[in-house]
Amino acid sequence: MPDLSVVIPVRNAADTLGDQLAALAEQAGDVDWELVVADNGSTDASRAVAGAWQDRLPLVLVDASSVPGAGPAKNIGAAAARADRLAFIDADDIVAPGYLSAMCRALGQHPLVAGAVDAERLNRPEHVAARGLRARDRPPRAHRFMEYAMGCNTGARREVFVAVSGFRPYVSAHDVDFSWRAQLAGYPLAFEAGALVHYRLRDTPRGAWHQGLSYRDGPALFRAFRHQGMPRSSFRDAAGDAVWLLAHVPALRDPDVRYAWAYKAGIRAARISESVRQRAIFL
Repeated sequence: MPDLSVVIPVRNAADTLGDQLAALAEQAGDVDWELVVADNGSTDASRAVAGAWQDRLPLVLVDASSVPGAGPAKNIGAAAARADRLAFIDADDIVAPGYLSAMCRALGQHPLVAGAVDAERLNRPEHVAARGLRARDRPPRAHRFMEYAMGCNTGARREVFVAVSGFRPYVSAHDVDFSWRAQLAGYPLAFEAGALVHYRLRDTPRGAWHQGLSYRDGPALFRAFRHQGMPRSSFRDAAGDAVWLLAHVPALRDPDVRYAWAYKAGIRAARISESVRQRAIFL
C-alpha cells in the first residue's frame, strides 16, 4: 500500500495537465505514492495526455464522468485510491519541488492539511492583484467564518474523508464546505508551507468573468452553516464593489481594468441570482 495517494480531477485540461504531471514526475524523495487521475467527462485530449505519462508515473486513470463537478470527481478518485493519506490537487496548476514529501509528512502529523498556494509564478502581477491573492502563512478564511484548505491543495486522512462523507457537489465551494464540515466534526486544520502549489488563474477578462460566476455558492453555504455561526455577507463590501464597478466603467478599454471588473461583476451577479434561487440573501 502506498504512503500517499494524489488525486487530480480532470475535465478538459489537456492544455495544462502535462505541466502538472511533469512536475510530479520530477519530485525527489522517498515517498511511496500513487497518482489517481479522475476524468470528469473530458471531451478533449485529457485522457490521452494522462495515458502518455503512465510509463513514467504510478498513474491510474479512472472514469469519474457519472456526476459533473470537481467534488464528485474527487470522491470517485478517493474511492479508487489505496493510501490512507490523500492529497487533492488540480490539473491546471504545478506542484513545487518537495511537495510529495512535505504533504505526506504533514498528513502523518495532522488529519487535515492546507498546503501553501502561490499565484505569482504562473500569472501576471495585475491579475494577481485583481484577485487579491497574496502569500499566506496560514490557510485562507472564507466569508468571515472559518479557515479552509483550497481545493487545489488539500490533504486529508481517509478517516476524515469518510467521517464527513467526502466532498459535496458545490459548483466551486466544495473545498470550503469540506474543510468546514471536517473542522466542525473535530478535525483541526493545519497549514504546511512546504507543500506548495503554483496556482494558475484564468488569463482573460472572459475567463475572469466565468470564474467569478462560478463562485456563486455563498448563499448555499450560508443556508448550510448559519446555525454554526457563519455570518451574513457584508452589505458594506457589496456596496463597495458596486461603487467600484460603476466608477470604473469609463476605464474598461484598459485590459487590466476589464479583467478586474469582469471578475468582480461575475461574483456579484452570481451572488444575486443564487440568493434568489436559494432564498437566502447573501450578496
